[in-house]
Amino acid sequence: LSSSVEDVVESIEEIISRTKRDLSEEDCAQADLVMVLDSSGSIQEENWYKVLNFTKIILDAFPYGDRGIRMGVIWYGNKAEIAFHLNTHNNTKDIKAAIDQMKWKDEATNTSGSESAIFSHLLNCVYFHLQA
Repeated sequence: LSSSVEDVVESIEEIISRTKRDLSEEDCAQADLVMVLDSSGSIQEENWYKVLNFTKIILDAFPYGDRGIRMGVIWYGNKAEIAFHLNTHNNTKDIKAAIDQMKWKDEATNTSGSESAIFSHLLNCVYFHLQA
């Protein structure tokens, strides 16, 4: 599993690198990015820190802010929790610090709980914000 995770991360880093070379900031529009992170026991602690690092790699791949992305994070084991909402942080430094505070849960896997959290908490907030 470890080598396959590293291979995937390496492949994604290469795609991001090529994309960044081909696009300017003017080519990008604002987008909301919600990362859903499995922190269950089956992930294993050593891979959890790879998941967190991958999340930061994705964050660094895009401009952040008015013309870039906003990021929210949900993590789950037995129960899904919102680590932070799309509008909680306004810069990558604060987001990375929040990601670094996320500890491996080492619990059972409740994927459906994370899906429920996305729709009932994070995306509802975005929908109501857009309607206002």
